[in-house]
Amino acid sequence: MEQAITTASLDEATQIIKDAEQNIRDNWVLMAETLIEIRDNELWKDNKHSGFDAYIKTELGYGRQWVYKLMKTPQVAAVIPVTNPTVASELVALPEEQWEDAWQAAKQIAQTNEPSSRHVRRAVKAIRRGTPIEEEVSRLTRQPDLAPEPETGDLDEEQVLKEAQAEFETVATMMRQLYGAIEEVSLEKSGVWIDMNAVKTDFRNLNSIIKFSKPHKTCHLCDGKGCDKCLNSGLLCQERFNAYSEGGSQ
Repeated sequence: MEQAITTASLDEATQIIKDAEQNIRDNWVLMAETLIEIRDNELWKDNKHSGFDAYIKTELGYGRQWVYKLMKTPQVAAVIPVTNPTVASELVALPEEQWEDAWQAAKQIAQTNEPSSRHVRRAVKAIRRGTPIEEEVSRLTRQPDLAPEPETGDLDEEQVLKEAQAEFETVATMMRQLYGAIEEVSLEKSGVWIDMNAVKTDFRNLNSIIKFSKPHKTCHLCDGKGCDKCLNSGLLCQERFNAYSEGGSQ
């Protein structure tokens, strides 16, 4: 039965919303802390599960990747006012002293005070690369597929794949630009000792690594949730996808 909400004023209604939001935050932090306790104290042995991963799959039905991300989020929630565990999990890729910078950068990228996990991920990657946030915002604006957009929930499998592929395209572009810069320097007097044959060989190898590592499809063995076959990424490169697909060429 639905509970009727009666409020005497806008302020009271607003407070109800804020309290509910805090409850959401408290609940996922409690879930994360309890999962950590089950793992660290090996409570999963009580029902004779073969391991923690088997417990979360059998008893809870959660994906391994999601659970392990969730368990990293309590420390973030204590510092940053996030209400979404997926958003919080993106910040743990950085040292704690950079969480606030990444959070503020994500809000700038999203152009809202409630950035999505997608925007936070972009901010984190920009900080790790040393890219100025203003430059990142400008770059996303020039690429409609990656432009800031309102939060509508977690990314679906197609969006995750598309964004991962875009990241590889960005890396490939940066490599081409770097190669061009090295080639230009090699033509100057100061670059006389640059062996462009060696540079070409190294870049050819790097290009091959990027090309064959680029995500091709969502992992059909775990539906993108993360498994041993996709190294818990939820994605497969073309070679792995073909190897794991029935008939080897799908």
